[in-house]
Amino acid sequence: MKETKSKLEEMTRRYKESKEECITIRKNCQDMIKTYQESEEIKSNSLDIELKKKEKELEEYKAEISTLTQVR
Repeated sequence: MKETKSKLEEMTRRYKESKEECITIRKNCQDMIKTYQESEEIKSNSLDIELKKKEKELEEYKAEISTLTQVR
């Protein structure tokens, strides 16, 4: 009886440790996902800004070409 109780206590302790480890791992994974998503969002915003800048440069270049073509 005492041996069974001891084994039960040991199994309960191991279960709690495993559960706590799982909770920690889950939290770490969620943090990593959040960090990745934020990084991708920042990268996306940066690329959007760069694209708008390039589009503006292209429009200016087209206007310049148009002006030069009309002058000739």
